[in-house]
Amino acid sequence: MYFIGDKIHSATYNGQQLPQSLIRPMLNLNHQRNQLVHDPNYNAISDRQGFIRQYEQCKKELLALLKPADSRHHHNSGCIIC
Repeated sequence: MYFIGDKIHSATYNGQQLPQSLIRPMLNLNHQRNQLVHDPNYNAISDRQGFIRQYEQCKKELLALLKPADSRHHHNSGCIIC
């Protein structure tokens, strides 16, 4: 059986593990999401703005990993081969 935390810890990009700056916040976001979904007594995120900031930061870092290191050779076509 896999747990999301195990998948986040083992996630890789281009053969390298995700940076710790992403793993910990993603685990925290996942924990809070699971509480909302599975715990009937947990009805609201205690620090909603902090949750949103953390989500946006993780999203920004993940998107940065997807951008090519040298964008001069890419023409914003969305093609990963070009």
